[in-house]
Amino acid sequence: MDKSTADELLDFVDLTKPVRLILGYRSNDDKVSLRRVALAQDAQDMFAEIASEVLENRKQRDPEDWEPARPVSKETYLVTTCEAVGEVPQVSKSKVQPLLAALIDTQDIVETEGKTLLKADPYFYAFQFGIGSDSVTFLRKLNPLRGLRKKRLGFLDDELSLAHHTVFAFDSCVDLIITKEHLIVFNQTAFASIFRGQKELKKMAKGWINGIRDSTPMTQESYDVLLAKGVRDSRAAKRIESIARRGHLASLDASDLREGMEECDLNPSVYMNQSGELVLTADTLFDILKFLNEDMFRGVLTDAPYEVDSKARRN
Repeated sequence: MDKSTADELLDFVDLTKPVRLILGYRSNDDKVSLRRVALAQDAQDMFAEIASEVLENRKQRDPEDWEPARPVSKETYLVTTCEAVGEVPQVSKSKVQPLLAALIDTQDIVETEGKTLLKADPYFYAFQFGIGSDSVTFLRKLNPLRGLRKKRLGFLDDELSLAHHTVFAFDSCVDLIITKEHLIVFNQTAFASIFRGQKELKKMAKGWINGIRDSTPMTQESYDVLLAKGVRDSRAAKRIESIARRGHLASLDASDLREGMEECDLNPSVYMNQSGELVLTADTLFDILKFLNEDMFRGVLTDAPYEVDSKARRN
């Protein structure tokens, strides 16, 4: 994605619009629970300042298309669509179920105050400018109450006095920017924690694996191994999702796969049967996933086999 296209995604942002704070909690029903906090003007001004700094910093970075395993550096950020992220996690007791949509259509989120604040700690907070389709939401994967629930917190002016209200702490960082249709990612770890945790993987992995099987036949035993690993291992899930998103296997047949395996020093007779189906075991699963995701290559100078993100030679 080029810079001009990425810039257009946020051209509409207006940081002078009213700001609302949203707290996100893990719910007992494997969903997310949201609460809204009203903000005084000085708090709104603080969030506008943070957002302005984040948007200015974004202009100094290069946008890249989001991929599950693509890292983010200080010079880059990732862009994807809300549709591509999927409808996980879901939001409890909400007319708007997918979290990304609920963080845009926030008018029905229950408002809370100090006396009604949930006892559980929020695991993220978000601040939104405006409401609905023309709004933008900045999300930080951080508990703003961390370490601040202690009963002996004091403030020093002319003299020290105890705090008798709930205390929040915010930093100047943002992990995600959410619009009605797009998601900008500054922190892959934060993204994975919210949208690709164990509960989310269980809901998403089967669809990805079914898509791969539709274009690349595999034995039933192989499918079962892949599904079992995909729903509980984030490393496997990242590659499975990447393979499914790319869709490149649809144009390849069994002979293409055999030829590719030979070029990667993989024995086709081990990884495929005579019917042209993939054969996976718990021991060979990662080899196949790396191969299908094109994470294997040869050194330009030595022709030695390597894997992406590894300097060690592949055996």
